[in-house]
Amino acid sequence: MKLLKNAFLAGFFASCGSVFAKFSSSFESEESSFASWNIFIYVSFMTLMILCNSTGLFFFTKSLHDVDNTVVATLASTVSNYINSGVMGILFFNETLSWYWFIGCSFAVIGILFTASEETQQNRDKNK
Repeated sequence: MKLLKNAFLAGFFASCGSVFAKFSSSFESEESSFASWNIFIYVSFMTLMILCNSTGLFFFTKSLHDVDNTVVATLASTVSNYINSGVMGILFFNETLSWYWFIGCSFAVIGILFTASEETQQNRDKNK
């Protein structure tokens, strides 16, 4: 599980990129006398989105190199993205999450635990 740190960081930065994209869309449609400020804020959030997504891709690529089975890195990144997106949605946008979200996220976490434990077992058998 120590090797999955980069995958979890990739998911975190991917969800941050989504938050910045959502923030930028809220400034895109507003009309006011401060149109130049709206453009500046919009461009700033879009730049932050691109930076976060690029950083997420960097960590995801590193996580693919860390593990023998790329499925584990992909699942860990996806689960991290789901969880962080849910938490950030609650914190920044007052979103409510349904029980379906919690059930689906729980299945994803269980899946990553099974897959990661399977890979660990295969690595132990290989080292014997």
